[in-house]
Amino acid sequence: MESQESKSGLGLWESAEKAYHENGEKLSSRIFTLSAGGLGLSFTIFSFIVGENKSVLGWPALAIWGAYLLCILLDTFALAYARRLAGKLEKRTREMIEAGETITDKDANTLVDQLNRRLTCYSNAVFILVIVTLVCTAAYCYWLILSA
Repeated sequence: MESQESKSGLGLWESAEKAYHENGEKLSSRIFTLSAGGLGLSFTIFSFIVGENKSVLGWPALAIWGAYLLCILLDTFALAYARRLAGKLEKRTREMIEAGETITDKDANTLVDQLNRRLTCYSNAVFILVIVTLVCTAAYCYWLILSA
């Protein structure tokens, strides 16, 4: 019976680790790439459109750059948050195994699903912010072109 408990506990930890890597790496790399690329591209495009008259750039440009920076920071925070949640789940699993508690597959799946839902929800919110910022960048560029 103890080997079954240990096996379930190890399976839980492996599932949590897999969830962390799937959610943490794939979407995070895309968010970071879009945010950093959008930030650099917006600097370039805004300078090209505006030319020497930098006073034309107003609060929308600052808000757009701030949003890109916020996306980068939130993305970094998401990785740390995922690592922290996975660590808590590992600690809880080890404590349960050491206490001799049985971890059923249903309980293991529930814990991993909760971890997945949190990470996915957070990553999706940051991704939506990146998309909204990209749309705002395009709209502001269009406005700068029309007003030039």
